[in-house]
Amino acid sequence: MARIIWLTWLAFVLCAQADVTVVWKGPVESLSPAFPEGKNLPKLETEPVRSPLFKPGDSLRDMSAWVSKRSGLIALSQEGAAAAQKPANDPPRWPGDWVVWKESSGMIAASGSYNDIFLVEEALGFSKMPTVIRTRLELVSADKTKNRSAVLTGRSGEEATLKVEGLEANVTGEDWSFSLGAVDLLLTVQWADAGSSKPWGVSTALTLEEGKRTLVAGQGTGQDRWQLFATASIEMTNGLPLREARWTEKEGRLEPWPRVAANDNQIRKPIGSDLSITMYRFANPWSRLRNSPEPFAPLPQVVVPDALSNWMRGPVADVGAILFEGLANPAWFAGFDSRSGRILVLADAEAQDRCESRLNTGVVDPIVGENLWVGSNPSSGAWLLACRAREEARIYAPEVEAVPAFEVSISELGDHSYDLQFAAARIPLEGAAARISGEGLFKLVAPDFVTRKDFMAEQGDGMITIFLRRSPP
Repeated sequence: MARIIWLTWLAFVLCAQADVTVVWKGPVESLSPAFPEGKNLPKLETEPVRSPLFKPGDSLRDMSAWVSKRSGLIALSQEGAAAAQKPANDPPRWPGDWVVWKESSGMIAASGSYNDIFLVEEALGFSKMPTVIRTRLELVSADKTKNRSAVLTGRSGEEATLKVEGLEANVTGEDWSFSLGAVDLLLTVQWADAGSSKPWGVSTALTLEEGKRTLVAGQGTGQDRWQLFATASIEMTNGLPLREARWTEKEGRLEPWPRVAANDNQIRKPIGSDLSITMYRFANPWSRLRNSPEPFAPLPQVVVPDALSNWMRGPVADVGAILFEGLANPAWFAGFDSRSGRILVLADAEAQDRCESRLNTGVVDPIVGENLWVGSNPSSGAWLLACRAREEARIYAPEVEAVPAFEVSISELGDHSYDLQFAAARIPLEGAAARISGEGLFKLVAPDFVTRKDFMAEQGDGMITIFLRRSPP
């Protein structure tokens, strides 16, 4: 009875959340090598729904059977469990409302639950489409005659090089999460001042927010100061910005697909004050669900409550007993859809945290460190260099030969603590204390996220103040 009452309440809360309508504007040649067969798809006599997406006279093709053949099923287990994979001549039926191809524009649109939409994306190969990273570099100086800019373009994961008068750059940008809107950037830049044969140089690794101009390095004060900025954008191979490749329809208008905290492998939405819905996606979910190396018994089937139909539909495997482990509540739900490898969980915060721990996922990639900015006081050269935690970064100066003029190496220790190793030259060079190196423990705690420490030269009277911060100054 309690579950019936709760489901009635949940249905009321979610009643305004209609099925999701999504539009993909990417090049269909990239969506599927076989898509030229789209000309043979069944032609619709009328649009599937009244929508601003469609106009009178549009040529629309029904893709539902096409998607059904390509979405496939994931085997229940490779080690003794009953297989869910159907024979190739008996493909699973795509459970969504409709999916069409608009010939005139190449647009593909679909309506259904979130799970239905993800099945379409997998059939289209949307997340595997090649992307291009466009990186804009800007060298800005108080003396505007020294300003320079350059744009490098290369496929994601491949090096792009550029050499123009007075500037040379090598950039490797990688779109390491298709929906995160972040670019993993390896950057090396060299430039020479007019009349000088010896160049400045910057070498570092960063994770840039797509489209956001980011301060990478700087040196000097007043009229002698220069700063290097980088902006990275993710595009599809036809030049369409990635952020414009996928849209949702909301109240009769199109909006870009909302970017989630990490990627489409985890989406969480609060429901009321106590519960939340989380959807996970895995290539091999069974390895995360098993408790032991024993053969995995087939799981009981459960019908997705109607109140959750805009997230997942149809009978699915019941994984609540595995994920909740001792916690029980008739209001909770945990189902696994073998068609897409997605797990839908409805529970309170404690149970969600337990599920997330069990499934070993989260909103931050544990391999990639965060960006940090390391700098020094004006009297020591006013150095500034952005560097990702667990990486090394360097600035080379014409006055300092053979070794970097400023270099840092950052180790992440946890609890907002970092071990920083650095070496810095005083510009202009001044006697025995021209170069100072040191190592220190820095702790970045809210609200200012900035820590400063003084270091003395091993020889002479030199001193340098080093600061570490989470945002550029």
